[in-house]
Amino acid sequence: MTGISGPDRGPPGQDCASLGRYRVLADETAGGVVTAVWDSRSIDLGDRQDALQQTIRDHVVDVHLALPSRPEDVSAQVALSMTGRLQVCSVRAMPTVVTRTPRQASQDSAPSLFATLQMQGTSMMVQHGREAVLQTGDLAVYATTEPYTLIFDQGVRNHFFRVPTADLGLSARTIRAVSARRLSHHDPVVRLTSDFMRGLADTQMSEAVGTLGPAAVELLRATLLDSEDADRVREDTTAQTLVASVRSHIRQHLHDPELCVASIAAAHHVSVRHLCSVLATAGMAPGETIRAERLERARTDLARPELAAWTVAAIGRRWCFPNAAHFGQVFRQRFGVSPAQWRSQARTASSATP
Repeated sequence: MTGISGPDRGPPGQDCASLGRYRVLADETAGGVVTAVWDSRSIDLGDRQDALQQTIRDHVVDVHLALPSRPEDVSAQVALSMTGRLQVCSVRAMPTVVTRTPRQASQDSAPSLFATLQMQGTSMMVQHGREAVLQTGDLAVYATTEPYTLIFDQGVRNHFFRVPTADLGLSARTIRAVSARRLSHHDPVVRLTSDFMRGLADTQMSEAVGTLGPAAVELLRATLLDSEDADRVREDTTAQTLVASVRSHIRQHLHDPELCVASIAAAHHVSVRHLCSVLATAGMAPGETIRAERLERARTDLARPELAAWTVAAIGRRWCFPNAAHFGQVFRQRFGVSPAQWRSQARTASSATP
């Protein structure tokens, strides 16, 4: 199975192992989006507790689940998919408490922000010393780099959306300000966002969903900036807007071999020094971002059937990797396999899909 990333193992979109001995009930590909469905009912009773714990740890985030002592009371259905760099996780499960410990948070090598959408009932989120009680339709966010507790005393009926923190273009101060705060569905902006994200989660296996990840991220970012702490959040909106604009500029000019920090600064009418300072505050290194985006595009092209006649080197050149050996080296460093191996795996997966 490809496309579902595990916690603290690099950004979403990076390959990982399948759900292993715990069996995937559905593993479907549509429009480049891979959706896996895990169901505790397919697991032997004696394995259910370990299976659920491992599934969440390996494919969502490293947390501790407070599970029932009796295996027959362990009940959960989990659907996982990737839309761009956004991971969508839909969960229906028995009552539980989810805890991210300080140790787990300190070992996070891929900082992410989770947004949770309450589908039924209520739940509570605790982070940064704040408590947020969510009702049906409410949104709230929490960061993986800090400890948190999620309390589902009525059972879990939630959609979770995981996005790399850097993709949001928000400062650490802003993220801390908006974390563990109830975003009420009575607010028009929140309602618009929750409706969009609910639709995204409900259509995980649709071909159209693969193009909606970036839109969901931008909508979430706008909602956070318009939250109840807007006055405090907007203090650094100018810098955040620059970061978002730079990220968009990079994606639009990936084919340009002259794309660099200097050209980006010139396009935004700021000095290189100011640009680097703003981006560093947001945790963004432009050179690394450019290379990562180009590698993602090259990986997508390697899997496209209509480009099957293109050589690996030609696809590398298309994304400004003129040296085939260097392209192979950086591709393997990022994805764990060579470009040729990835292409072979993608063809095998495509031929195996009904």
